[in-house]
Amino acid sequence: MIKPKTTNNKFESRLLGFPPVEVRRAEYIQKVSVAHAADRPEPDPLSQYLVSELEVRGIFRDERGYGVFVKALPTGTMFFARNGTHVYNGEVMRIAAEDADSANPKVLFREITHMEDGNGKRTNQEHVVAKVPGGAAR
Repeated sequence: MIKPKTTNNKFESRLLGFPPVEVRRAEYIQKVSVAHAADRPEPDPLSQYLVSELEVRGIFRDERGYGVFVKALPTGTMFFARNGTHVYNGEVMRIAAEDADSANPKVLFREITHMEDGNGKRTNQEHVVAKVPGGAAR
């Protein structure tokens, strides 16, 4: 186990990572099997990816409202998502395409990270990440 860095005998908080994509994909496949056995709907495939692994490719509108095309970078798979779609460490909060800033559509994600202090106490931190089609996170 990696020990937290110390400064003047005080422990600093450190960011905890998430399992690798292969582990998350295996967890997802297991959840699909459980859902099939219980005759329930499958979990959303986006639930196996981190916010940082999703690239916004475009925004669309249909009879249900706005949606977003996202590409999962680890696999190159394209998905459609809507507000409230959950991912491994967050969710799609808002698809902003038709407002005063309509020239710059964006998708807001809630991203959750885990921190651990020197005493082993874990805390969650939430961040809002804005992504634009074809661009980087803001």
